[in-house]
Amino acid sequence: MKKLKISLVAFLIGLTLSAQDTTKTSLSKNEVKLDLLGIFTNSLNVSFERKISNDVGVQLRGSFYKNRILFDNPYQRVGLIADSKIYFPNNRVGGHFFIGPSIGVQNLYRSNYTYSTEHYNEAIYEHYLLNHEASAKTLDFLAGFNIGQKWNTDSGFVFEISGSYMRALLSKTTVKDPDKKLDFNKEDARSQFFGIEMSADLLISVGYQF
Repeated sequence: MKKLKISLVAFLIGLTLSAQDTTKTSLSKNEVKLDLLGIFTNSLNVSFERKISNDVGVQLRGSFYKNRILFDNPYQRVGLIADSKIYFPNNRVGGHFFIGPSIGVQNLYRSNYTYSTEHYNEAIYEHYLLNHEASAKTLDFLAGFNIGQKWNTDSGFVFEISGSYMRALLSKTTVKDPDKKLDFNKEDARSQFFGIEMSADLLISVGYQF
């Protein structure tokens, strides 16, 4: 695995160095990309982009996170994001800068949520804590924006650094609590289990145009 990571980093550096100054956007209409950061974050991000014109593209991105850490507990995420990209030449660093709106949907699942309730033992006159476990899943409908920088090579390879930020406009959270001891309202379940109603991603991707 260590050798694989070193090889991928070397490939990434070589691709960056070989990228050509693109004052023109590639005429290739289709593009597939894979996020390299997923190797280090237990995630998979794969995207397909279709060029509408030289300056506008539409991208569909699928994402999967396994054992992402939140409040010291792992959770899983499956998402489908649609990005619109408007390209601008970047003469300072070459390639093209892009920005545009994003919409999407994500499903989050968290198991082994542990909480405690206090009880009193009258026989020994002592208080004690009893642990319980619950799980939850939520479906979020998201809207926000994406931003980044792309470099193309003459051979068709692509190197891209991008980020996205989206807020949940609508959410539906389902909680399974076998012991039925949770003391917060259903309206608070989304934030209690998964935190802020948002999605933020940083991607370093390589791909190919055809």
